Amino acid sequence: LIPPHPPYRPSHSQSEDAVLNNLLSFDVRESHCYDPNEECNLRNVINAVGGNRFNASIRKLAEEVITVRNRRDKKERTTAFTKTRGAQQLLEAGAQAGAQAQQRWDVVRKSMVSM
Repeated sequence: LIPPHPPYRPSHSQSEDAVLNNLLSFDVRESHCYDPNEECNLRNVINAVGGNRFNASIRKLAEEVITVRNRRDKKERTTAFTKTRGAQQLLEAGAQAGAQAQQRWDVVRKSMVSM
């Protein structure tokens, strides 16, 4: 069954968010199938379970997908931040090591000049 409001089929330009938002308010009574015979078969099965229960299942599925996507997005942002922070720490450690090496070199050079 396809929700009645445009677009009937998600186009390439329609975002996943828009599809999920449509599914959050899914109502089987407002949905139709491309084939009337298939629609009749689907409605018989859905009516056996109950339209409200079917709607709730579709909406819950959309909520779960959104939750998983949000967790994934948060994890990706955290990972990117951690990698950036790790790179920054490496650069800082490298700069410190470079400064220490420079200080040692200055000491060696001064001792060579004093000889």
